[in-house]
Amino acid sequence: MIGDYASAVRTFSNLLSKELEVKRIPAIKLQLANNLMLQGQEEAALKWYDDIIKEHSRTDASAKSYFALAQQQEYKIGDLEKAREYYELVRGEFANSIVAPKAKERSDHIKAAMDLVAAINEMLGIKTAKDSLKGKEGEEADKREVRDDAPINLSSDGMWVNYSGRDRPPPKTLADLTEEDKLRAQAAKAMVSDSLSAKGAAHEAKQDTLSVEEKAARELKDKNRKLAEKQLALGELLMFHFDKPDSAMRLFTRVCELKVDSAMSARAFYSIGYIFKFIKKDTATADSVFRSIIQLFPQSPHAEGARKELGVPLLADRIDSAAVTFTRAEQAIFKENEVKKGLELYDQLIESWPASPFAEKALYAKGWVFENKLFQYDNALDIYKRLTTEHPKSPYAEKLTAKLSAHEKALAAFKAAADSVRRAKSGAEADSLQPGAASDSLQSAAADSAAVQAKQPAVAGADATTLPIVSKSDSTAAVSRSDSSAALPEQVLEEEAEKQARQRAGRKQRAASSKAGVPRKEIIE
Repeated sequence: MIGDYASAVRTFSNLLSKELEVKRIPAIKLQLANNLMLQGQEEAALKWYDDIIKEHSRTDASAKSYFALAQQQEYKIGDLEKAREYYELVRGEFANSIVAPKAKERSDHIKAAMDLVAAINEMLGIKTAKDSLKGKEGEEADKREVRDDAPINLSSDGMWVNYSGRDRPPPKTLADLTEEDKLRAQAAKAMVSDSLSAKGAAHEAKQDTLSVEEKAARELKDKNRKLAEKQLALGELLMFHFDKPDSAMRLFTRVCELKVDSAMSARAFYSIGYIFKFIKKDTATADSVFRSIIQLFPQSPHAEGARKELGVPLLADRIDSAAVTFTRAEQAIFKENEVKKGLELYDQLIESWPASPFAEKALYAKGWVFENKLFQYDNALDIYKRLTTEHPKSPYAEKLTAKLSAHEKALAAFKAAADSVRRAKSGAEADSLQPGAASDSLQSAAADSAAVQAKQPAVAGADATTLPIVSKSDSTAAVSRSDSSAALPEQVLEEEAEKQARQRAGRKQRAASSKAGVPRKEIIE
């Protein structure tokens, strides 16, 4: 009959009294001890285990006896340190025993738990039980060199006075100094102290206070992070290897309260939900915890696990709406030739999904369209500047940095040429009263403009090309193109500039009409 331990005890007792084969006796004793333990006769069982260890050492029965004693210490008494000692002895008794791997695993888990508890208590300033049991030897071992922490008197009789009559050795810094040296050192310190102004001393004290506060804040943050790591590891160890879900949940809650790291907080939250669902069988509370994880840490792996437990679609399986919108915008611009619709889709993407990588991609594409399809250079320039400001680490911002820099240099050169023409005009008017002076002034302006043009940096490559310079002073642009045109009167210069501007616009319009309906190229290369 299953569970009839009394009958089993009688049977093994009879076998033991009649057994003549020595090799079988340890196994019979072990079965007798096990059944006595299951029957509730722990004292009698422990005696048999001790008998097996003494009389039949280095056998499988003695190894299993140590294992039984270890389990009794761990689960019945709760003495983990003693239990670990017994687990360690199992392999030494009989390494090939079937319980040897399990004994090693339990020993390792207990050691890890004890180390984590000691580390956490040290961080919290809590003395462990082992420290509190130290006797006289421990007290003697903990003795440290006596130090004088009292403030040192720097007045009249010098630093040595502070130590007179205390039966203490002098400070190490003064051990090799003569009386004259001590007085000289004291006088030097007094002079340095007096030389500091009140303002300087206050400023230095303020700086020291700030540095101390910042250092203390960093140290506290690092300490809390390490504490959270230890508590999280201990909680998982207690939950999975010691069957202590309540203790584990308290540790997980402390990790969440510290709020030092979102990844650790999400992991602790998920462990709490796991305990409620699979150990406590409280699905309502577990679902509430899982929903909180999704809300607080939506991008974390544990949020994906929470979605799986709740039966909601996973984030990885959802359609990327930002990517779809970007594709639609490209199709509208390059395949359907509906630039306005494409720009509206770009705006919708940037506004609806600002954190998406496609938002900065859409911003760059929008600027490209204004520059290369609509020839609205001012709008393109504004968008490029917005991109470099809002997404400075974007690869598109890196492309635009050289482009915007070259544009600024070209604009500066253009303004310099315009200023040269204005100075030439003023000089011509001033010299008009003198015969032959106007020609010299205009020639000088032409030379200045040519010099400005020569100093313009040459920019190579598509990414570094500048935006065309559009300004109300386009009439002055002709001055920088040739020395001969600079010598013409102002009216001729204006007419020449307007003519060339019309020619450029006509060429661009013809090029655009000839390529209507055919996409020029993809925006993002």
